[in-house]
Amino acid sequence: MEKDRILVVDVGTSSLRGILFDRKGKSVWKEQREYELEVSGDGAVEMDLGVLDGCLRSILEQAGTWLREQDGKLACITVTAQRSSVIPVDRDGNSISKAMMWQDTRAGEICGRLEGEKSRIYRICGMRPSPVFSAPKIQYIREQDEELYRRAFKLTGFQEYVLCRLSGQFATDLSIASRTCLFDIRKLEWSDELLNLFHVDEEKLCRLIPAGSAAGETREEITRMLHLERPVPVLSAGGDQQCASLGMGCVEDGRIAANSGTGSYVIALSDQPVGDEAMQVNCNLSAIPGKWIVEGSVLSAGKTVNWLKRLLFGGDGGFKEMTDACRMSPPGAKGLLFLPLLAGKGTPVWRPDMRGMILGLGFEHTKGDFGRALLEGIASEMKECIQIISGLTGTEYGMVKVAGGMTRNDLYNQIQADIYGVPVIRAFDNEATGLGAWISAAREMGWYASYKEAYETAAEGTAEKRYDPDPDHIRIYENLYGRLREKEAAVYHQ
Repeated sequence: MEKDRILVVDVGTSSLRGILFDRKGKSVWKEQREYELEVSGDGAVEMDLGVLDGCLRSILEQAGTWLREQDGKLACITVTAQRSSVIPVDRDGNSISKAMMWQDTRAGEICGRLEGEKSRIYRICGMRPSPVFSAPKIQYIREQDEELYRRAFKLTGFQEYVLCRLSGQFATDLSIASRTCLFDIRKLEWSDELLNLFHVDEEKLCRLIPAGSAAGETREEITRMLHLERPVPVLSAGGDQQCASLGMGCVEDGRIAANSGTGSYVIALSDQPVGDEAMQVNCNLSAIPGKWIVEGSVLSAGKTVNWLKRLLFGGDGGFKEMTDACRMSPPGAKGLLFLPLLAGKGTPVWRPDMRGMILGLGFEHTKGDFGRALLEGIASEMKECIQIISGLTGTEYGMVKVAGGMTRNDLYNQIQADIYGVPVIRAFDNEATGLGAWISAAREMGWYASYKEAYETAAEGTAEKRYDPDPDHIRIYENLYGRLREKEAAVYHQ
């Protein structure tokens, strides 16, 4: 029993991770495979699924080798993934076209047509129509390539695609389904009203299962690849951001977490659906059955940092150079303002047409000022999300738990604390999504009586890092935050 492991497969936007956890939530093995997306000027952002298949096979083979060498037992595989992308597949789960990624904006015109229906849509699914989400993408496929729509046995996301690759079964958990714009977040079923509105046939969607539950068992090929004596359950842990929230310890109402990766997301847990008449934030199902999340989205965070790093600081080794240069720039970046809307604006207006801006540029500015202004701009976008969520939930959040790739940067964490005006606590496990998937699976396998107990067990013997706001910096950033909102309003909200 001591050697039981859980294999987490975490399908991100820019990489796939495989992590083996022991019974106490400690990572004992980890592999990562990075990949690039195909981006074109017409708003298309796509991925060849052959690339993902190769990465998945490589991860599974490496995990199988480790398990065989360590004489480890595997209790189950659990999957978490990016949300809202669309992959047409055949009856065997093979892709029949490239994935239409969540960043793809080609369905923007369809969303524009639905402007008059957005309140009705939001009341049912907790989200306004946006090209980010699955339903407009599916309608776009049907309108632009009806033959592809007809040939598709299912229209899956990455979570369902990998679940099928591992188990041969088509299933989607409620937390993933709630990111499609086709799901009723109160009745917990596909909405006939929304299916009709977006012209989607229910037969094209996967069967619904609770978050954390099993889609099936490992196929013979997967069982053999992992050197297992018998098949093991394949679980659907929940969407990546829902799992990240769980992995940061948001297991009770009244907690808030900020996860900064390719995009950044601010998530608060709730015991009931939270409505927003202004439709600024999303309300989705949590990775914890019976709970919901309120989520604010910054569509481009780490992706913009990587863009600036490549542009001004060189290739792979440029991140340290960028951070060192940012440290030489004072709070406020000498008046340089950076609105990081390179992929459009999410919360609160959900406008894919909005674009980033650099304002106040003068001869006095350096590369470090550009870097610092970007970090300040991202944190300011997240502050906007926190303020909106706080108003909707009626909760004053006295601290914010943070995780994600960007939080490896101490400077960024301090900037977050100074801009939010409350302490920021960096999660003990920076890979919060993977840990959250383990918590979900450990609870499902009966290892722990509650999600809280599983999280606390994983947290034993670890240390979190606290960043307290600097009072002098708070004043600077209150001014900066106001100026960013004013400039954005002047350009886009006249």
